[in-house]
This record gives sequence, C-alpha cells and structure tokens, in this order.
Amino acid sequence: MRSSKTLAIAGAAIAGLAMVSAKSAVAGDLAPPPILPPAPVVETLCCTNEAGWYLRGDISVGANVSDKHSLRTTPASATASGVVGYNDDLGASVAGGVGVGYAVNSWLRFDGTVEYRGGSKLSSVDYYGPNAANGFTTGKDFYSGNVSSVVGLVNGYVDLGTWYCLTPYIGGGVGVAYNRIDGFTDIGYSVPVPPGGTAGAYYKGGTSTNFAWALMAGVSYDVTSNLKLDLGYRYLNLGKAQTGSSVPQFGPPTYVYTQKDIQSHDVRLGMRWIFADKSAPPPPSYGSAPIVRKY
Repeated sequence: MRSSKTLAIAGAAIAGLAMVSAKSAVAGDLAPPPILPPAPVVETLCCTNEAGWYLRGDISVGANVSDKHSLRTTPASATASGVVGYNDDLGASVAGGVGVGYAVNSWLRFDGTVEYRGGSKLSSVDYYGPNAANGFTTGKDFYSGNVSSVVGLVNGYVDLGTWYCLTPYIGGGVGVAYNRIDGFTDIGYSVPVPPGGTAGAYYKGGTSTNFAWALMAGVSYDVTSNLKLDLGYRYLNLGKAQTGSSVPQFGPPTYVYTQKDIQSHDVRLGMRWIFADKSAPPPPSYGSAPIVRKY
C-alpha cells in the first residue's frame, strides 16, 4: 500500500516538472529580438547630378584651323590683280576659363563661361599678278602675326547617366568671340618692273567681334560628392580676326588683313564644384524598446 502511494507521489512530481519545462520553452520562444546598434554612416562618393549651383574652371589646348584670308586695299585701285592666298597656318592656342552654372535636375544643366585664348601664331602667303598702278608685274607677300581671343559662351549640357562614378555628357554653346591680331608684318617681293625688289609693312593691332558657337562631348568623374573632374572635346567656331591698317615702308597704299572662318578643336580639362547639399542621410531609427509579453 505504501509502495503505491510512493509511486503516485513520484508520478505527480515528474508531471509537474514537465509542465514547468514546457512553459519555460514557450516563454523562451517568444523572447523579444535583441536591440541592434545603428548602422555605420558611409558617405557615397559617386552621386548623380542634382539641382543646384556650381562653379567651374577649365584649361585647354586647341588645334586651330583657318585656310581663308583677304586683304583690303586703300585706295582700291592699288589692289593687285590675280591675288591667290595659300598656305594659311594658324598655330595651337592655350586657353583658360572660368564659369558659373546651374543644374536643373539630374540630367540637364546650363552654365556661362568666359575664357582667354592666346599663343597662336599666324602665317600665310599671297601670290599676285600685274597691276600697272603699282608698277610691278608679279610677286609674293609673306604675312605673320599673333592671334588671341576672349570668348564668352552660354552652354547647355545633357548628362547621360552615371556608372562607376563616370558621367558622359554632350552639349553645345553660343556666344561672342572678341578676336585680336597683334605684331602683324607683311614682307613683299615684286619683279621685274621698278621699283621691284623687297618692300615691307607693319600693321597696327586690330580687333573683330564675332558670333561664336561650340559643340562638346566628354565625361566627368566624381572625386567627392561635391567635386567633379571633367575631360572633354570641344569644336569651337570663332568667326574672323583682322588687323588694323598697315604702316607701309614707302607710303600709300594701306592695307587691312582679315583671317576668316577660324575654327578650333579643343581638348579640355576642368573641374566643377557643386554647392548642392549631399550630406549622408541620418542613421535608421529602430523606434522604442520592444514590448515584452508577460506570462
């Protein structure tokens, strides 16, 4: 009898322990998730263009092209007949410029730029035929001078997307070119009618203001979220440039030389500083402490 009572007490104890273990297991399964620390803040260097203002600066080297020139004579009756200009050569230019711009959105932006171009050497030759008024029959004129320009453009660009911090773009611009020729000289040789021989003239410096236009393509690279480096190509049409009147060796006539249709193929390296706020977003918030269920 005593054995049966002992077995009943032992069975009740084992059942009680099982119920406590089961309740503890359920409570463990419903424990709240741990509170995670905030994610680290990492600044993104590669950013697409955003609306906002920017400053830019550029340097470039331009291969100039011009194969047309003319010579205006005063009085006109002294103009030699059969003049043929050839071998026009316009050396390379080095340019530096600054500008300010505004990005409308991630793909469209505009800026205004001003640049100075210098270092271009001009040389060309004329063949001419007889003219009784001048007392010569045939000859050559050799011209040389220096060409410089101040160019102001309003430009528009379309950015074509960003991959690996690189943003290709295309663009165009219109504006004004203020072209100048300095240090221009003319050395002529005529034969065989007197006076014949060699004559020369120095030309005063002269300027010409022209419509200018440009086409551009290139790629920019995000150095930081606000600084972009820019490498591009630009075709630039500068119009014409002309001298002042000549100061001849033996008196009248006088001349004005004009170099026409000046074009340049430029390789440009620049930078843009963007004022748009591109600070990193705030760290994520995990809300209040989790609710703990009580049993």
